Amino acid sequence: MKKHKLKTKFNEAKYSLGFLVWKSSNKLQRLHRAGLKDLDLTPTQFSVLASIVYLGSLHDRLTQSLLSLHTEMDKMLISDVIKSLVVKKLVDKERNEEDSRSFLISATSLGALTVNKAITIVEEIDEGFFKDVKDKTQFGEELNRILSR
Repeated sequence: MKKHKLKTKFNEAKYSLGFLVWKSSNKLQRLHRAGLKDLDLTPTQFSVLASIVYLGSLHDRLTQSLLSLHTEMDKMLISDVIKSLVVKKLVDKERNEEDSRSFLISATSLGALTVNKAITIVEEIDEGFFKDVKDKTQFGEELNRILSR
C-alpha cells in the first residue's frame, strides 16, 4: 500500500492548535454527554437551554435569532434543538406578536429546574477537565479574544 504525505507546516499533529482544540472539544463533549445522560439532555440541548435561561433573565423578549447570535449556532440547528426541548416540556415557544416571522422562547419551570441540575454537573466536569490550566482567567480571555474576531 502506498503511503502519502500530509502537506502541513507541523512536524507532528500535537503542534496544530486547530487540531488540538477540535480534539479537546470532542473529549469535553464526550464527558458532558455522559454527565448529562441521566437528565436526558445532549450537550447541545444543555447549551441552548442554559442560554435560554441566561438570556431570558436579561431580555423580556427572547427570540431564536438572539439565541443564535449568543451561541453562534446556525439558526436551523437552534430551531431543531428548541423543537426537541419543547417536546421534552423544557421550553415554551410562542408567536411573536411584534414580528410574525419569529417566535419568543422561554424556559418552563421544569426547564429551569433541569438546567440548574445540569449546570452543576457540567461545571464539575469542566473544573476537572481544565484543572491543569495554570491561569484560567487568562485562558478564558484568550478564548474570548479568538471568538470575538
